[in-house]
Amino acid sequence: DKWQEAEKELNFILGTLDIIDAEHFPQKYSMLLQVAEVLKAHKRWTKAEEIYQKVLAHSIRHRGRKSYYSTNTSRLIVNISELQLHYKEAGKFQCEFLETYKQVFGPRSTEVQWQRLELARIYEKEDRLVECIILQRQALEVFESFGQEGRQNALEAKTLLCKALTKQQILDEAEILAREILTECKIIHGEGGSATLTAMNDLALVLNNQDRCEEAIMLYNDILAKQEETFGEIHESTRHAMTELLPTYIRANMFEEAESLGKRLVNVSETLYGSESIVTLQVLFYLSGVYEKSGQLEKSRDMKKQVLGLERKLRSSGHTETLYTMTELAHTHYALGEIDEAITLQLEALQGYRSLEGDNAVKIMGTVFDLACSYHEASKLEDARLQYEEAISMSRSLLGDQDEKTITKLAPLMALYTEVDEYELAKDLAYETLWFMEKAHGDDDPATQVARRNVIIVATSLDKWRDAERQSKKLVASLERTHGTDHADTIDAANRLADCLKEQRKYSAAEPLYNRVLNYNRKHLPPQDNATIDVMTSLVFTLRKLEKYPEAATLNQELLTIQTNTLGPDHPTTLDTSAIKATILYAQKRFPEAAALEHHILTTRISTLGPSDPATLEAKHNLAHTYSKQGKHEEAAVLAQDVYHVYEEQGLEDTDEDMLDAIVVLRDVFIAARRWADARGMVDRELIARQIGKKEKGDAGVIAALRCLEVVARGEGDEEKVQEVREMIAKEEAAREEKKKKDWWLK
Repeated sequence: DKWQEAEKELNFILGTLDIIDAEHFPQKYSMLLQVAEVLKAHKRWTKAEEIYQKVLAHSIRHRGRKSYYSTNTSRLIVNISELQLHYKEAGKFQCEFLETYKQVFGPRSTEVQWQRLELARIYEKEDRLVECIILQRQALEVFESFGQEGRQNALEAKTLLCKALTKQQILDEAEILAREILTECKIIHGEGGSATLTAMNDLALVLNNQDRCEEAIMLYNDILAKQEETFGEIHESTRHAMTELLPTYIRANMFEEAESLGKRLVNVSETLYGSESIVTLQVLFYLSGVYEKSGQLEKSRDMKKQVLGLERKLRSSGHTETLYTMTELAHTHYALGEIDEAITLQLEALQGYRSLEGDNAVKIMGTVFDLACSYHEASKLEDARLQYEEAISMSRSLLGDQDEKTITKLAPLMALYTEVDEYELAKDLAYETLWFMEKAHGDDDPATQVARRNVIIVATSLDKWRDAERQSKKLVASLERTHGTDHADTIDAANRLADCLKEQRKYSAAEPLYNRVLNYNRKHLPPQDNATIDVMTSLVFTLRKLEKYPEAATLNQELLTIQTNTLGPDHPTTLDTSAIKATILYAQKRFPEAAALEHHILTTRISTLGPSDPATLEAKHNLAHTYSKQGKHEEAAVLAQDVYHVYEEQGLEDTDEDMLDAIVVLRDVFIAARRWADARGMVDRELIARQIGKKEKGDAGVIAALRCLEVVARGEGDEEKVQEVREMIAKEEAAREEKKKKDWWLK
């Protein structure tokens, strides 16, 4: 194992052979092949391939492409290409190899069929399964045409075809073939023959893929029983049968049986190979997987730590299997909430993979993504963002923009963007994901439904209510088809749709949806549940906007009773609902009742929150409006001026939203009291503020202020001013209509 010294000697030999002519040293090319074999054994594949190519060129030149020496060297080149995972190159050489065999032996010869199967094997590794299966069928058809002479070859071809069909998920045909193979093996090799047991194993694999785990377990147990009967428990064949059975127990959620078998397997492996061996290490890793699947995460973590220690000792910290164990242990730490430990392992694994595989390998991409998730969980958002973006960039480069593994990586980054309020970036990822899922899986696939829900969330965050409405309608229709009309997910989507409609003032369309959601919540949730409270609040608002005041009052009173019982009468949320009740009374022109309730709310707000709290100031405004309607103009003016002075003391400009609101309330109070001079002062200030803040003509606030100015001018008897204001209103309204037309065309 002194590889460095051996490599120096090999380089010396290669340098010498380069300057020696084959005529003077006939063994030159056979010795080159020996050197290439040693290089290949030590994973110096590129150098070995160069030598094979040199030998092949010499052989073709002097002996011809069809010679044994040339074909044998071609086979070596195919092999070295496979070792380097250069399957396209391997397939290309194997195709040439196959054509040579056809010319030498004939297209229906046994030799050609085996080369055809060899090409199929390369295609299988390249995931070109359709072409692989076609080649295997062709070889099988020829072998079967030989009758009894081709029986054994046909059986082997059938076995390869069965495995490829299983991988391609053509499971019904795979099962038929597997049962045929098993029947033939029993005839040829007997019930306990090794080929028969292999056939049973292949059939069990097909059944596993069909989720027929119980039948697969019966077969695996039969194999295990036969191996134990033949070899005893402490034997490699028995141990191998156990390793085949273990994953099926896990898949069938038979964790007790899996744990028991796993412990037996550890005992057998330790007896055969020792406690510190690669085989035992692998079995311990299987058992840690059993613990993890069964929810015993602490046991899984501890066993993976033991495995990692053995990996470091028997292999090295930088070995690819050691790095894989690190990433798996990191996953378990993550699941246990031990995020710092997960990050430490992921950073070490990432460094190891980069030293082994360069900066653009799939394993690096996966580890970078896992590290991003850990940073995200630890609230290290900037680090998480950088790692997510790197992982997605690598995935786009390695797998392509339209690969599902790339697309599934977008959702966590989208969630991070929403956390840091970068909704435009989140929107792009959400729509890209939805577009792919619709194309790949259709509207009714769960992955598409999740992607559509994410688009709705982002669109509502950006106030893109039309987009959100369109996607919500699609989501509701899809969930009704897949889950039914009375399912929690369908109801949640209906609630989102109702919110979208409400925000666009489409109250008539929102009302039946809110009623549907509320009826569902009444049946399935307690009255005080937040979801029920939220939808009741939204429905009360909608009914008020539709001027359905009796229904709004009844529902609001029910809501108020629930909140009074659960939160208390003076809780801020209860007072908010009381304020809504007062608003309904106001809309019904029941001013004395509204004023009494608003006075109680104001008194409570002052005692609990203080006189300058925004909620207190809002309560003063509400009561001021009600007093105005009752003709209590002095009391109304005092309240409105109190609010105005608070904002003035805070240094707010007239253009500030709160100050502008205070000016508007004072304006209305002064107009109601016929204090025209004071009202004119407030209207003028309002108009100046709105003219400063408006972006274009046709602003609704400016038009409302001008109408108030018209009322004031008429009250003052200034007809000339009235006419001037009317002309101003006409211009603003014309501009507003023009803007509406423009917006309509844009939409």
